[in-house]
Amino acid sequence: MRHGRQRALLKVSEKIPPELALILGVGWWLAFWIVGGVFLGRWADSHFDIRPWGLVGGTLLGIAGSVYSFYRLAKQSE
Repeated sequence: MRHGRQRALLKVSEKIPPELALILGVGWWLAFWIVGGVFLGRWADSHFDIRPWGLVGGTLLGIAGSVYSFYRLAKQSE
């Protein structure tokens, strides 16, 4: 069963162009950083009673992390 699933995934991955895989990967990283920052900000709001500044700070931190991650990826691909 496991080998059949792995073969199916390999067939799918062979059909995806590398450029599309890169774009999808960047999109996931951007979403990961921003959503992570929002959750971190909400956690800070609930634990330190600093509403709404934890959410604002976490969101900005997530955006900054995503921009930095995108910058690093762009530098590597040059």
